[in-house]
Amino acid sequence: MINVYAFVDDEHKIVKPLETSDRLNIKYFKPQPHYVFQIPYPDIVIVVSDWRHNVAKILIDAKALGIPTLMMQDGTLDWIIQYEGDLYAGSGGAAHYHPILSDKIACIGHQTARILSSWCGAEKVEVVGFPILSNEIEDANKYKNEKKIALSKDKYTILVTSPRQGWFSEEHKIAFLQALSDIKEYIGTQKNIDVTWRLARNLSNILQVENKLKEKESYELVELIKDADIVISAQSTVVIEAMLYGKPVAIIDYLNSPQFYGTAWFITSKEQIEKTINSMLQRNADRMLYQEYQLNDVLYFKENTIDRTVLLIEKMVDYAKYNNINEVAFPENLLEYNNPFLNKIAVNIKEIYPKISEFVISEADKYYYLNSRLNGELNKFHRKSTLSSKISKKIYLIFNNMKKK
Repeated sequence: MINVYAFVDDEHKIVKPLETSDRLNIKYFKPQPHYVFQIPYPDIVIVVSDWRHNVAKILIDAKALGIPTLMMQDGTLDWIIQYEGDLYAGSGGAAHYHPILSDKIACIGHQTARILSSWCGAEKVEVVGFPILSNEIEDANKYKNEKKIALSKDKYTILVTSPRQGWFSEEHKIAFLQALSDIKEYIGTQKNIDVTWRLARNLSNILQVENKLKEKESYELVELIKDADIVISAQSTVVIEAMLYGKPVAIIDYLNSPQFYGTAWFITSKEQIEKTINSMLQRNADRMLYQEYQLNDVLYFKENTIDRTVLLIEKMVDYAKYNNINEVAFPENLLEYNNPFLNKIAVNIKEIYPKISEFVISEADKYYYLNSRLNGELNKFHRKSTLSSKISKKIYLIFNNMKKK
């Protein structure tokens, strides 16, 4: 039995599927700023992210004690979060995945592994899949085998969703609200299209639409995806889930940000909405084939993802028993999957994230990693208490004009 300490704040759902394994004994801890490991130490430490100051300190302390550490990826990579969002280095906080503080990261698919290997080295990444979707993967396979999708109907249903957080910066909020407003306006002119809205935060109230979001973590989303003919979403795990069920999916992004992974359809302006929706309803074989390729690249699901994650944990614990991991990094490809990862690329953090340039990176890197996280968390509280009146005015004008229409 492997003793696992899982340090999670609000991400229990990511680790919870591993509880089905009889090879792991998982104890959960809320990351605390003054946590100290006590003997006997755990066999391994699991985290879901390392951008919080408390979690970063735990990872650094575990490394000093020779305790192996594993980070589980909690969703797809997103450009806005990575470089322009309010929580990370775009605002002076933690440079997410630059570097990865854990010994390994359990990637949900090949696409993430390639990108992160280019940032941090191939020895950091392992492809395991996404344990939280293990039940959905099985259900989706049955659904696609049993469900015959009609290509011609009198009435179509579009599911429109937002990320769990709603938005990741004020600029993103304004652009996303405008996009949702434009979709609402277009669908209002179409007699053969119904829309289901599943939106986080107060987006539905601003738009004045009925919201089907009841519980963020429930399986209600699966039924909404099944009932929909097509899905439109900002970049989030909803995109993956909809692809799993064979639904045409469009990512909507009025900021026209670079995409770490793609779909067969994108909407980056109001002018593209009608044409894109019509194309999605046609379900052309070439587009669906490309969507399937993207799904297989971003999500690994050829094997049981829970078993694969447990196997990685076992291999990490076994390797740590016979090697001093303070001095020797874990080898790459512990799961013996010969994937063509990219060579590591030199990253100049000061150039990529200019807002964290005030922190001097010295040999004591750990202080930089911790200070940047504290800076980001302080900025978060500051933004909540001092919302820009200029931004608020922009949002007001957008939806005041929408009401007039």
